[in-house]
Amino acid sequence: MEVYNHLCIAKGKDFSDTCLASFLSSIPIVIAPLTTDLIYKAGLLKCRHRRKLSYIDCMIIAFSLNERLTLYTTEKELPKIRNLKIKKLDF
Repeated sequence: MEVYNHLCIAKGKDFSDTCLASFLSSIPIVIAPLTTDLIYKAGLLKCRHRRKLSYIDCMIIAFSLNERLTLYTTEKELPKIRNLKIKKLDF
């Protein structure tokens, strides 16, 4: 959603559609199940950072932490979260 939004603002709907379709056809998307641990961790993040993080941000951060993945984001001001590896993207 975030990438589509930025591409659409910069170059329009058709460009966004084409880019996202190309990406989705070349990268397999796996939908991760909501585990109890993930729900608790996301809830704790929301409790601790309720003014700065949305619910979806908390879920994505919790998933990144659980899987030890780097979080790619366009967010400008994420709070410091221990063990979270971040790669910021600019559009």
